[in-house]
Amino acid sequence: MSGMQWSGNPETYAVILLCRLPPGLCYQEFPSFQMLRAQAFPNSLSGFLTFWFSRLVPSGLSAFRLPLYSIMRTYTANSIVLRRIDLGEKDRILTLYTREAGKLSAVAKGARRPGSKLAGASEPFTYSKVFLSTGRELDVLTQAEIKESFPNVRQDIRAVAHGIYMLELTNQLTDEREPNPELFDTLLSAMYVLESGADPEITARYFELQLLDMLGYAPQFDVCLRCGKASKQERIGFSPSLGGLVCDACGTPPPDVIWVPSAIVSYVNALRNAEPPKLKDMKFPPGARRDLANILKWHIRYRLEHDLKSTDFIDSISGFEEGRVV
Repeated sequence: MSGMQWSGNPETYAVILLCRLPPGLCYQEFPSFQMLRAQAFPNSLSGFLTFWFSRLVPSGLSAFRLPLYSIMRTYTANSIVLRRIDLGEKDRILTLYTREAGKLSAVAKGARRPGSKLAGASEPFTYSKVFLSTGRELDVLTQAEIKESFPNVRQDIRAVAHGIYMLELTNQLTDEREPNPELFDTLLSAMYVLESGADPEITARYFELQLLDMLGYAPQFDVCLRCGKASKQERIGFSPSLGGLVCDACGTPPPDVIWVPSAIVSYVNALRNAEPPKLKDMKFPPGARRDLANILKWHIRYRLEHDLKSTDFIDSISGFEEGRVV
């Protein structure tokens, strides 16, 4: 067993800023955010950014005890950074999703120092082979070998927004230390699809459906949940509380029903059966995009019992592109 020896006081106390931002939402670090400064709306852009980032600032501080151990067991894992929180002036706390151990939290000591070897590996989206030492509450990131940083994603603000959404969705729907290699592979594949230049919105819908299927939250689009029959009508109803379709023939629909054209089922099936490389060739009409995004948003919200913060950010980007206030 290998390990490392800590010197000095075996216990330290840290005040950690609990961010409400979607993971990694720091506009100075993404070229696409910097480009917004030079684009349209020269008089209102600053206010636009200030307004949206102020809506997402942390709401408070929380302190907890961070013990250090004299001897720690070390292990390696393939990981994607879901989220990071600055710790003091030098360190970061990372939320990682690993192929071997599932979701875990780790301290990246010195990651904020200029020239730190852990700086790049502690950025959201980054795919790395990490070396960690175990701790009672938090593990310690001791070394990292970056395999992919997804530079093309970071250059495209829509890809950044939807990539952040996929990271937050993974973080919210998974529990600590529950390995799911298939989920890790699906998230990594979706990130590579984004990197290839595929439509960010279609990629996000693909990932939502795959993730929900894997975790047992799959929405039912095949038949009516009440009568068990496939609807032949032009419109169908989707109930987030029931988790699937209801038809007009089954009496009074649930109060939360969302009515959409029945063609939405074909788009759902296409995404469920798609191979990741084929996503780049997929084209959905605006109405189908809007309906599918709305259905899945409320289906996920019902199960989480709260909204995802990154959906507000996506809406703000869409509004900015369309020249409207969100």
